[in-house]
Amino acid sequence: MHNYLTPLAGKLFLSRRLLFVGLFASGLIAQGQAPLPPSPDQDSTLDLSHYMGPGVFSSGAGNIGERAGAPLGFRVYGSLSGVYDDYLQAAKVDSTGKLASTSSEVGVEVGFGVVGTHVTRRSKLGLDYHGAYRRYNADLLNGSDQGVQLGYTMLLSKHFILDLHEVGGTYVYGGSGPGALITSDPGTGLNLTSQILDSRVNYIRSSADITYRATARTFYTFGGHGYFQEPKGAGLSKTYGYDANARATHRVNRDVNVGGSYRFSQMYFPISDGNSHTHALEATFSTVFDRRWLFAVEAGASVVNVQNNLTIRLEPALAAIFGPTVTFRNISQSVYPSGLVSLNRNFKTSTIGIVYSRSISSGNGLYTASRQQGFDGRVTYSGFQRWTLGLYARYGSLISIGQNLGSYGGYSGGGFAAYTLGHGMNLTGDYNYNHQTISSGSFNRSGNRLQFGLQFSKGKRPVGLF
Repeated sequence: MHNYLTPLAGKLFLSRRLLFVGLFASGLIAQGQAPLPPSPDQDSTLDLSHYMGPGVFSSGAGNIGERAGAPLGFRVYGSLSGVYDDYLQAAKVDSTGKLASTSSEVGVEVGFGVVGTHVTRRSKLGLDYHGAYRRYNADLLNGSDQGVQLGYTMLLSKHFILDLHEVGGTYVYGGSGPGALITSDPGTGLNLTSQILDSRVNYIRSSADITYRATARTFYTFGGHGYFQEPKGAGLSKTYGYDANARATHRVNRDVNVGGSYRFSQMYFPISDGNSHTHALEATFSTVFDRRWLFAVEAGASVVNVQNNLTIRLEPALAAIFGPTVTFRNISQSVYPSGLVSLNRNFKTSTIGIVYSRSISSGNGLYTASRQQGFDGRVTYSGFQRWTLGLYARYGSLISIGQNLGSYGGYSGGGFAAYTLGHGMNLTGDYNYNHQTISSGSFNRSGNRLQFGLQFSKGKRPVGLF
């Protein structure tokens, strides 16, 4: 498959997919909306994200388009901000062959987006689009980020639920701005949070799942997804792949779910003419306690097979015997723990979310199939009359399977604040601290980003970052 995906085909694939996302969103937004019932035989309301019980979230709409844990009607917003950033690192080298140092930069950013949810008796749609254009003192670092998530969940009949999920976009600033808040879903191959340098990355992922409700307490879900990720410049390679998955869930009582899942994943890495496939088997458990706390665990193991091909050019004497080049094929099989632990709570005016995960990742364009470990924690608060606040912290690491590149590690933290002026105008500010390192070399990068400006969005509250 990968031998036929040329750069031109990859661009056509990405452009057609993004066009499909836009058409899909415009068609669905036109529908009318209202709450979904717990079953086709009842008229009371139901949160679709909990249709199968506590902790089993829809892979379609989920919580896409929500802010501070609450659904929104569709909101269009725009912003104008001043930016200070000393965490920029262009993919350039100096005359000595080392990474060219980038000084701190001051610039202007224009942001825009659409976020929101619509719900009907039998469906839920979530949309989250954000774009930004920055202009710094150094022209080399000017550019834009754009990203969209679109999810749709529909109750097809008494026994079947359909979930569709599209993710796509392009970004330059992997460690700052919107790029810093992109979340890579564990186990889906796509990796958007471990980029080493600030260079263009295009990405897209499409997924579809269908759930069969066998009884009032037992559900079976089958689905799959495909993805494509293309880092530009810096000698990095595109990656692409697909997976197929199955999950069984049994509701023990109104507060507890148990089950299990299986996933087969296939990834391709043109940089090494390599590929990998993974079999992951996990047990699942989720429960609600104290009425609003939601705790979920997925735990199991992943069996990973990796094949990398390396071609080297021989010295003339050896080339006379064996030919000008020789190819080495490295095949390895390993077993690693996988899963995740999450804890969430929605208050009336605040939310808390914590996730820790281990999975097999497609790497970042240099690292191929890798063991990925991640932590993400977020808190929001909107209980003040005019203030909306948020904090986040993230950690991530990559250890390549079959490459001697050393381990990659990075962490970041920060927050945002917004003050409502009235008539749709808001003062906004956010701060990020980021750090990256690779154990086998001298790469050690850290820095800060500060942004302050105005946002316009109709509604009582500003549109927060998350």
